[in-house]
Amino acid sequence: MPSVLRSLLVAALLTFGVAVSAGAAPAQNIFRLQNGLTVLVREDHRFPLASVRLYVKAGSAWERPEEAGISHLLEHMVFKGSKTRPEGVDKALESAGGYLNASTSYDQTIYLTDLPAARWKTAMEAVRDLAFDPLLRQADLDAEREVVLAEMKQRGDNPYTKLLHATFAGALKGTPYERPVIGLEQTLRAATPDSIRAYIERRYDPRDMLLVVAGDVQAAAVAAEAETLFGGYTNRNVAEAAEKYNPRDLARGLQVEVQKGPWNKAYVGVVFPLPGAGAARLPAADVLAHILGGDDTSILARKLRLEQPVADDVQASAMSFERVGVFAIMAQLDADKLDAFFRDLSGILANVKASDFSDAEIERAKLNLEDNFLRAQETVSGIADVHGDLYFSDPSDPDGSHYLTTIRDVNRAQLQAVIDDWLHPRAMSVVVLAPEKSGVTVAGVTKDVADAWPAAAQSVESGVKASAADKDEEALKPEVLDLGQGRTLILLPDTSLPYVSATLIFPGGDLLVDKDKEGLASVTADVLTSGTVGKTHAELIAYLSDRAAGLGGAAGALSFSLGLDAPSRYGKDVFELLLDVLTQPAFRQEDVERVKREHLASIASQEEDIMGLMSRNLRSFLFPGSVYGLRVDGTPDSVSRLTRDDLLAFWHKQAAQPWVLSVAGDFDRSAVTDFAKALPEPSAKRVESSAPAWTDAEELKLTLPGRAQAAYMMLFPTVDTSNPDSAALRLLAASLDGFGGLLFQELREKRSLGYSVSPVNWAGEDTGFLAFLVIASPENLPQARQAFEDITRRLRDDLLPEATLDRAKAMLEAGYYRSLQRRAGRADAAAANVLRGRPLDFAKQRLEELKKLTPEDLQAVARKYLEPDRAYIIQVTP
Repeated sequence: MPSVLRSLLVAALLTFGVAVSAGAAPAQNIFRLQNGLTVLVREDHRFPLASVRLYVKAGSAWERPEEAGISHLLEHMVFKGSKTRPEGVDKALESAGGYLNASTSYDQTIYLTDLPAARWKTAMEAVRDLAFDPLLRQADLDAEREVVLAEMKQRGDNPYTKLLHATFAGALKGTPYERPVIGLEQTLRAATPDSIRAYIERRYDPRDMLLVVAGDVQAAAVAAEAETLFGGYTNRNVAEAAEKYNPRDLARGLQVEVQKGPWNKAYVGVVFPLPGAGAARLPAADVLAHILGGDDTSILARKLRLEQPVADDVQASAMSFERVGVFAIMAQLDADKLDAFFRDLSGILANVKASDFSDAEIERAKLNLEDNFLRAQETVSGIADVHGDLYFSDPSDPDGSHYLTTIRDVNRAQLQAVIDDWLHPRAMSVVVLAPEKSGVTVAGVTKDVADAWPAAAQSVESGVKASAADKDEEALKPEVLDLGQGRTLILLPDTSLPYVSATLIFPGGDLLVDKDKEGLASVTADVLTSGTVGKTHAELIAYLSDRAAGLGGAAGALSFSLGLDAPSRYGKDVFELLLDVLTQPAFRQEDVERVKREHLASIASQEEDIMGLMSRNLRSFLFPGSVYGLRVDGTPDSVSRLTRDDLLAFWHKQAAQPWVLSVAGDFDRSAVTDFAKALPEPSAKRVESSAPAWTDAEELKLTLPGRAQAAYMMLFPTVDTSNPDSAALRLLAASLDGFGGLLFQELREKRSLGYSVSPVNWAGEDTGFLAFLVIASPENLPQARQAFEDITRRLRDDLLPEATLDRAKAMLEAGYYRSLQRRAGRADAAAANVLRGRPLDFAKQRLEELKKLTPEDLQAVARKYLEPDRAYIIQVTP
C-alpha cells in the first residue's frame, strides 16, 4: 500500500533539492552567455512537448533575517503581471496549452513551464518576464500577502509539513536553514514593493541563473533565442560564495521537542546534520539511508514495522542542500507505541555497524539509487528537472556520472565513517507531534533514547519546544489481441528506455463486496501481493528490490488490478512472479494483520487533513446504498473485522472474472504473448455496474477541530464518461481552472477569499459530477458560497470568451500528451479503455470532440447541469 511518509520525503527532496544519481545519457548541450547565464539543452523528440526551467540562486537561505519569506512572496508576486504582460504571464502560457508554476526552496527559486513544443519560445519569454520584469504593484502585494498567509495556515494544519519545519529548525539551528521557506508573518507583513525590488537587485544576477530547455527542440535555436531574450541583462553585484557549515559545529547534544495538537496519530522526526552538497562522503550517506530505511527490505522497515509493528511507517533519507544537509528518519505511529518505538529505534542506531550489512543489502541500495535516475527521465519534464538540479548543484558533474561512479564504489569503510562521524546522539534532534491527550513528554522520550543508546545519556540537552534517441512513430503503434475465453492482451512497445510496465485488470473490486465489508477489495489487493506459497513477504520485497522492480495491487469501485514495473533485463523474473501471485497466493495470517494495520493507519492519516476527510466521505454521502458509496479503503470498523477467510472468498470470486493485460515498454513480444496465454482462464460471467441513486440529503457538514482552514464544495450532478455531454463538461471545467480561470480570478484575485480554488470534474462509468472547491478561512465560507452562485449564474447567462475556450483546449491537449509519457500510465489507460469496451484512442477521440466545441455548447451544458437548486454542499470546518 502507498506510503504517506514516502510521499512526504519525495516531496521534501523535490522541494529542497538533493544529489541525484545518474546513468548513461546523451551528451548535453551547454552554452554560457557573456553575462554568465548558463543555458542547458536536452533534446528529446519522442513527444511534441517542451519543458523550460529557470533556476535562480535566490532561496530562503540567501535571505536576511528581516526578509524571511521574501523569496517565496516574490515567487507569488511575479505572476501578477510583467512589463510586457501586465495582465499576468500565466494567462499567455495557458492560452498556449502550457502549465506555468514556480517553486521556492532553501537555495533557489525555480520558474518552470511545460507546454507544446511548438511554443517553446513563448515559454522562454514567460520565465524571462517572471524573473526580470515583474511589475510589483502595491495592490497586488496587499492581496497576495494574504494568500501567502493563508497558505502558511494551511501548511500548519498538515502534520507532515509541520514536522519537517520543526525538525529542520532543531537540527539546523544557527543557520538560515532553520527558518521555514514560507517565512514569518511579521516579516511578510513588513515587505513592500521597494523591499522586494531591493532583493531582486541583490539576488537576481544572470551569473547566478541556469536556463534549462528539454524536449522536442533544437539546441542551436534555443541558444540563439536565449541570447536574444537574456543576453542584454547585466550583473549588479559581486559574486557571493556560500558559507559551508560543519556538521560537528551544529551538534548541541541530544535535542528533544514535543508538540501536541489535534492529531489522531503521532509523527516523529529524527534528524542528524550532514555536510552540504559536494561533500565526498554524501554518496555513502545515500547508500546508508537506503539500507536503513529506503524500502520494505530495509532494517528499520523490517524491525519497526514488519517484524515487531510499533510504527505504521518509517523512512530514512539523506538530503543535501548547498551549505548543509540532514540525515532524516521520519515515522508515523500510534501515540501509545512511542516508548517502544524510541527504545527500538535507539537500540538499532546504537548498534548499527557497516560490517553487519550483507553484500546483497549494499548492492541492492546501489542498484535502486542508480535506477532512480533513469526512471526520472521518462517524461520531458523529468529530464528538465533532473538535469537542471544536477547542473545547478554541481556544474562539475553535469550529467551525474561522477556521482554514479562514487555510488558504485561505496564500501563498508565509507559507510562506517558516515555512521561514526554523523549518526551520533550528540548531533541528534528529535521532534514528536503527538495527540493533545497523549502522555508523551520530553523527559519520557529522552529517557527512552538514553536507556537504549548509552552514549545519548552524556549528550542530553532537551528543550520543551520544538536520453532518449528519436523514435519512429511505428515503435509506439499498439496491438490488441483477443486470446478468447474473456482474455485480452494489449501490446504497447516503446524502446526509449530499458523498462517494462504491465497492468492486469479485472471487472469487480467493490462490485463484489458487501456493504458491511468495506475495504475488503483493497485489503485483498495488498495481501495478495505480499507473498506467494514460495516466497514470504520479506523474501518477495527483497526479490523485487534486488531487481529495482515494483509489484502491487489496487482496487476501485468497479475494478481490481495488479501492476508491475521493472528494468527490461529483469522483466522475465517479474512476470514469473506475477504468475506466482495469481496462481499460488499465500494469504498468510501475519500479512493479513500487517496490511490491516497499514490500512487503519492510512485512514487515520487521511482524516487528519481537511481534503482527506472530505474525499473519504464524499461518495458515501452522494451515493448511499450503491457500490459508488462504498469507501474503497474501508472504515476502521469494517477493516478491523475482516478475516483471512473473507479475503480468500473475495479472491476466489475476483480471480474468476474476465481480464485485460496491458504491457508497455521495452519487451519481447512473443515472450509476453506466451505469458498472457499461461494466465488462468476466467470462469465467471462478467459483473456489471449500474447508475447509482443520489442522496436525498442536501448538505454534508464535517468537522476537523484545531485546524485554521476550512474546505467548501458546491457540487452539481452530471453524466458518465460515455455521455455526449461529458466532453463539454470537461472543457467547461478546464475553462474555469488555472490562473486565468473564472474561479481563480473571482475568488482569489478579486475577492481574496481563499488560498486554493478549483473545479472538480469527475465522470465515472455510470454517473458524474462537476464541483467548485475552495480552501479558505472558515469566516470566508459564506462569501465563497455567494461567489460560487454568482459564477453559476454568469455561466448560464453569458457566453465564455473564445480566448478562454482556446486556453482550455490547449491545456487539455498538452495534458493528453503528458499522460502518454509514462509507460505505466499508458498501460493503465489502455487496460481500462478495453475493459470498458472503449477504443484505445478514446481519450484522443474525446480531445478531438471538445476541440470543436463553442461557447454556445458550454453555455448549453451549464444551463442543463449547473442548477443551484440541485447543488449539494459539502464542507469541512474546524
